[in-house]
Amino acid sequence: MTLPSLVHQNNTKKQGNHAEELAVSYLIQQHYIIIERNKHYRYAELDVIAWDQDILCFIEIRSTSSMQHGGPLATISEHKKSQIIRATKHYLSEHPTQAFIRFDVLGLLIATSHIEYELVKGAFVSPQ
Repeated sequence: MTLPSLVHQNNTKKQGNHAEELAVSYLIQQHYIIIERNKHYRYAELDVIAWDQDILCFIEIRSTSSMQHGGPLATISEHKKSQIIRATKHYLSEHPTQAFIRFDVLGLLIATSHIEYELVKGAFVSPQ
């Protein structure tokens, strides 16, 4: 790996961490109760796990700096959704619950002068 790619990787990681901090603050303002962040599994990471009243939510955080490729919400592929669902099943096997679950996505469009948030509750569903 060359030095410029390491610098880019570090900047991308910093931007992702910053976006996640903004996202968690926003979710708290929306009355979510955060219970876990960055839950890692071999095949995927669950960004945020939180309660929205009595619903257990698995929240994917996506951020971009432009709408060039459709914005942050357009960056979630079917493959990514299946990874999130798989990780969620693993999480639920470790933490059984009778609660309803939901997959939410929080998109952040981070421009130089402002930040736009788009929260989609029930953004996708798990096939049975």
